[in-house]
Amino acid sequence: MPIQTNPSLPEMVAYLNSLENRLVQTENENEQLRKAVYQLKHGYDAIKIDKKELRIPAIALLSPNFLTRAFAVWGLNFVAQLIISVVAFIFFLVISLLISSDAILRLISSL
Repeated sequence: MPIQTNPSLPEMVAYLNSLENRLVQTENENEQLRKAVYQLKHGYDAIKIDKKELRIPAIALLSPNFLTRAFAVWGLNFVAQLIISVVAFIFFLVISLLISSDAILRLISSL
């Protein structure tokens, strides 16, 4: 808003009223935000929620203990690697048996 050099009294009163209305709106919004922040900080302590109600699985990955979570991740990684390595082992075993059987057949046929 440009600054006027000689504002009239009604213009000044209207401007001050608009500023006061904006201040009231800002204070109301600030109070609502303070209540929301308070509820976020302290609301979880006051409310006891049953895990069955939230349907959160009771697994070690969601444990508050760091070591429990770390070993859960390590265990899942180990099982995944085990499954992948068993599949790879079976694949390479089949290929090696095919190659060796072909070599044995060639050896027998050359005799």
